Amino acid sequence: MVIAKVVRSNSHTDLVAEVYRPGERDETPKPDDYALGTFVSMRVDEQRRVVGLIYDTLLVNPEYGRGGPRIATDDGLERFMPDYILEKATLVGIVTLGTLRREGEVLRGDHGVPSVPVELEAEVETLSDDEVRAFHLPRGALALGYLPRLLAQGGACMPALIERLIERLQELFPAERARLAVLHTSLAWSARVEVMR
Repeated sequence: MVIAKVVRSNSHTDLVAEVYRPGERDETPKPDDYALGTFVSMRVDEQRRVVGLIYDTLLVNPEYGRGGPRIATDDGLERFMPDYILEKATLVGIVTLGTLRREGEVLRGDHGVPSVPVELEAEVETLSDDEVRAFHLPRGALALGYLPRLLAQGGACMPALIERLIERLQELFPAERARLAVLHTSLAWSARVEVMR
């Protein structure tokens, strides 16, 4: 499902996308479609997509702080200033994890910093379960090559994001549940030790 479009980047690996509002697409994204920890992709060309993970949400309301005197009501603004548009928006932060490449009928994942930048206005699409699985099996075995970079990014939401990520992978890879549980426990312990410092 297409949920947003890229509107800015904070860096090569940190993108900001604006979630589509009602009326902008046939199907309006719901909050669950762009929840924390959602795997997404942005098309680079016919064979390659940059894979990312939603790590933050920002709500934008231009009316906030407009407490002073007004010339007209919001309804009257349309008459006096027809080009004025009140732009409330939901923005999502996306950290890139790697690329997903189509080789014939097979999808192959590559974990690392994508060499090609994502273009402005690129559509952000949620990944299907099969695409998430393909991305995490770059050499036929479960891999999380992007995890060190994700941990280094830090931030207030990162522990919750990684916990959600591991839970999702446990659903998709039931045979790896035990190994992922060990990783989860280790990361939770590290997060507690880091807070105590």
